[in-house]
Amino acid sequence: MKRVGVLMSFAEYDIDTKTRLAGFRHELERLGWSAGRNIRIDYRFAPAGVQAPVFAKELLALQPDVILAVSTPIIAALQRETRTVPIVFVGITADPIRVGAGREAETWGSGSCAMSPLQLTGSTTGFVGMSFPVPVKAR
Repeated sequence: MKRVGVLMSFAEYDIDTKTRLAGFRHELERLGWSAGRNIRIDYRFAPAGVQAPVFAKELLALQPDVILAVSTPIIAALQRETRTVPIVFVGITADPIRVGAGREAETWGSGSCAMSPLQLTGSTTGFVGMSFPVPVKAR
């Protein structure tokens, strides 16, 4: 079973957070990934980046195949802890290349990051899916 870590700078019970995550899960399912069946998603929430370093270490200890990071402070915390786990990021407020977060997706496995638009659907899910093969859908 593949594992995805999600570290967000939003409150867990915020309606916008729930809506974004529902869209993300929906897109994963559309691609053949179903939580509990062939993928495990571990969530951590660090509103305004509070406790981001603690949660970054916690998620990495779970040995995810890829991490979805939302916001600049979250990305910074994750990059301090790993250069081997691919990080897909959204919601970054700085130039990703200048802060060292943006790299080409082809270099994944070297701890680089990929950038996606702010929403947690569509291309974000595609970047997450690049970390492991698309499963064969059940008939």
